[in-house]
Amino acid sequence: MTRRPGWQIAELKECVELGPSYLPSQCDNGSALLRGVSPPGGIAEVLSHLPPRPTVDRLVSRFFSSMEPGVLVLHTPTFQKEYDQFWTHSQDVNLAWLSILFSIMCLAIHHHQLTEGHRPDPIGDTHGLCDDFRQQAAYCLIENKYTAPTKYTIEALMFYAQTEYFRGEEFHHEVWLLMGMINRLAMRAGLHRDGSRYPELSCFAAEMRRRIWTLMSQLDALISFQLGLPRMIYDGLADTQQPHNLLDEDFSEDSTSLPPARPDTAFTPVAYLIAKSRLSRVFGLVIDHAASTAPIPSALIYQLDKQLNESYAAVPVCLQFRSVSESVTTLPRLVMLRYNLEILYQKTRCILHRKSLCEGRSDVRYAESRRICLDAAVNILQHQATIDGQVQAGGVLAQCRWFVTSLATNDFMLAAMVVCLELHNLEREGAQGGQAGTPRKDDLLLALQASHRIWSQYKDESAEAWQAWQSTSIMLRKLNAPVLCSVSPSDSSNGDGNTNGHSTISTETETYRFDPMLEITLDSRTEKSISVAEPNMLSSTEPEFDLSRLPSELVNLWDFSGDMGWLAM
Repeated sequence: MTRRPGWQIAELKECVELGPSYLPSQCDNGSALLRGVSPPGGIAEVLSHLPPRPTVDRLVSRFFSSMEPGVLVLHTPTFQKEYDQFWTHSQDVNLAWLSILFSIMCLAIHHHQLTEGHRPDPIGDTHGLCDDFRQQAAYCLIENKYTAPTKYTIEALMFYAQTEYFRGEEFHHEVWLLMGMINRLAMRAGLHRDGSRYPELSCFAAEMRRRIWTLMSQLDALISFQLGLPRMIYDGLADTQQPHNLLDEDFSEDSTSLPPARPDTAFTPVAYLIAKSRLSRVFGLVIDHAASTAPIPSALIYQLDKQLNESYAAVPVCLQFRSVSESVTTLPRLVMLRYNLEILYQKTRCILHRKSLCEGRSDVRYAESRRICLDAAVNILQHQATIDGQVQAGGVLAQCRWFVTSLATNDFMLAAMVVCLELHNLEREGAQGGQAGTPRKDDLLLALQASHRIWSQYKDESAEAWQAWQSTSIMLRKLNAPVLCSVSPSDSSNGDGNTNGHSTISTETETYRFDPMLEITLDSRTEKSISVAEPNMLSSTEPEFDLSRLPSELVNLWDFSGDMGWLAM
């Protein structure tokens, strides 16, 4: 087999080059905060962009009832009090607080559309309103001189970054830049040191700072990995303690001491934050080593594997993973939180043992590590099938449809890449798999086909889903495998992440036309997006494709480049 350097990247180029247009508005020049634009009319102009109070009430209520992680950095009773005061004395408002309000409204619209599929009445132009709210949030931060943090500055910056994240993948690198700035401003404000170090801080302020720093650390690791870049908050940098397992009603600004933490058996949103922070800490250590140019010693791999398993075993009973069939009486949001933790655990296993995927085929020293990597990847794809079956109308997770096209897109794609690589190796060796506890070839192919079919349902909803669909199309084409047209929700709904159980998938093929000139499979939407001159872009003599335009984690942290010569076959 002859390898052509750079061709494997050019082969995947089509998944981002030939896609439908998901462009921002023509007047959009990127992050208003990074551009440093000041409001033309001052605070009075900013306030004029607020909708009538009944509309704001509905949007704020929508936000606080969502699964948005930023809810935790706001103390709900305190925010309600400040919210009421704002409508009485709006001219005296803290600008950072006002920035939070605009960001909340922007995020509420996004969440409603993702969950319900339609705009919240009486909102009209949702895209225009989101842009406007985001712009006003930035104006408030600029007028408040955010580089010198005061009360609510860090929270406002975090919310603003989340509004930028929801704009789409083309803005995620700006979000990473924003996160770097926020991290440093937070350290300037001392959030990386536990509040108990500062006698002047109330117990209330110290506790809210713990929540903020914990969430920041998680987002830093997850978003950095999503972009294939090193995280900025590394282990040992901070001594901030984990927040206490308390409801907002358990303490207030007037508290002189915190009450005892609720037991682990009691579910609270903060219990989830704590459980995820323990897993995220190990995840951060794993991606640090994945990004390192030095090889990871086998002993360290198994040491991290042990830490990961211990952290996952320590998840409170109320948040421990259960199959959907065991969760029919459980609140959908709690089921989804369990899936979040489970997928983070499996993703970390997959990343940690990725390097053994090929070495373990011939060296028994890496066989167990290879088995773990494959097991984790298959589990992730099975979870994707189960979640997709349950977010449909009438499903247990019907209110959580947003998850399918969220940050989890990258997790599902990483798992698909691992499965595809294993299938290629099995094909090359003429093997059927199933040795030493690894999945069989047919089972791996079924999981990959199911993932492709799922993405085909969502490819018109976001650029990320379209890229995932095209990427899995390329993988299946290279494996000479058909694409499948239906997943049975009834069977996938009972999936429990166990590698012994698989979704039932129809074996009918989708109706695509194979274009011999482009050497890709096209559907009608793809054909309409290709200009006459574009076939030349797949020439094998073209320069290597700009890696920054690919799903970066496939190129950077995961470093599949040494294993993907098969794409040139």
